[in-house]
Amino acid sequence: MQGTITAFFEDKGYGFILDENEEVRFFHLRKVINPSAIKIDAEVTFRPITREQGPAAIDVRVEFKGEHIFIADEKIKITAIKHYSVYTKKVPLARDIENNTIVSIGLLMNRIKPQTAKASKDTLEELTYLEIELFHAPSILFTSHEIDIDEALSHLAFLPITFTDKRQHNPAD
Repeated sequence: MQGTITAFFEDKGYGFILDENEEVRFFHLRKVINPSAIKIDAEVTFRPITREQGPAAIDVRVEFKGEHIFIADEKIKITAIKHYSVYTKKVPLARDIENNTIVSIGLLMNRIKPQTAKASKDTLEELTYLEIELFHAPSILFTSHEIDIDEALSHLAFLPITFTDKRQHNPAD
């Protein structure tokens, strides 16, 4: 049976589905096949059951429309994605402009003006990476300088693909 999630209470672990017959059905997160994809207005398939309290749904699965997902200007075929992960890494702070690149007029003007304090070559910044591993092609790597990582993750969360979050939640390094 098919339906649409009309309400979801993440803190309580349950929600409601409006099925194809306009009947409201209860579902619990424990009965969802891809729980990270649960969102209001998501289209789902499920197995209908009747509980003592009324209609319910089990084996709930969020359905995906389309064959591709777009992140930045990259068109990625959903069935080509094997796994995706997020991690952080400390990298040298990039301050220089490459010879043939003008990032912005403001940055160009800062290069022309005398700089009073220069960052040391040892200055590091923490950069977040989103790596999308593909089955038959090289992985695609995005950084937090290029895209909004959390927004990209919200789009990927609908996919039935494994995800690893390796971000450091306590940056003590």
